[in-house]
Amino acid sequence: MKLTILGSGTLVPSAKRSASAYLLEAGDKAFLLDSGEGTKRRMAEAGRDPLTLDYLMYTHTHVDHVAELPALLWYLHWGENKRTRELQVVGPKGFKKFFKKMLQAYWPQFYEKAGYPVAMTEMKNSHIEIGNVMVKTRALEEQTSTLVKNSIGYRVEYEGLSFVYTGDVGFSEAVVKLAKKADLLLIDSAAAQPMPGHCTPSQAGELASKARVKKLALTHFYPAVERIDILGEARKTFQGEIIIAQDLMEITI
Repeated sequence: MKLTILGSGTLVPSAKRSASAYLLEAGDKAFLLDSGEGTKRRMAEAGRDPLTLDYLMYTHTHVDHVAELPALLWYLHWGENKRTRELQVVGPKGFKKFFKKMLQAYWPQFYEKAGYPVAMTEMKNSHIEIGNVMVKTRALEEQTSTLVKNSIGYRVEYEGLSFVYTGDVGFSEAVVKLAKKADLLLIDSAAAQPMPGHCTPSQAGELASKARVKKLALTHFYPAVERIDILGEARKTFQGEIIIAQDLMEITI
């Protein structure tokens, strides 16, 4: 499997970090995990075309995780090469309602005009098999402090390897269960100080230690957290390999 960091930042404008977006390639399948602002540009810079995506998978509906969803849908129809094959969209409970409202605002005739079908799946504590790829999800704590109720984390397993992505998450035992013995855990490390709905680097490290993951990748950085020693803080609680995510970084799993 290969992970490409498309966006390691947040809603705060940054010259070096786009908002949350990650491309995971497992075998012949391509999964986009969240699509915050800057996703299409970063894909272009990485030499990837959104037409090749098989699944769009969302952790929750914060704007810095979903802002480019309508733009992606438009591109797949209006781009020079039009999509005709089915697009799979996965999200937490309530995502179908969100998707419908989004289309009402941006493209009410989507299903009549798009030219490609969309299959929508809501997941909680469940799994789907995609050829020889297994995708598992777990509900994370309600993000009531950050405006949305439903949030899920993803675990992707392929050929004996496992990758876990949390989206926004506070210090949660659900992460430990989802990430148990994962080869790579990509986790929110947005907070310089403890706060609801986000991890500090040391909290992320502690969750990784409890889950006994092999590698830890920290991402989703607000400016304040970049003013502290991210690696040093994470090293206090996790002794394995730690990666500080950067846009366009590629990680082999």
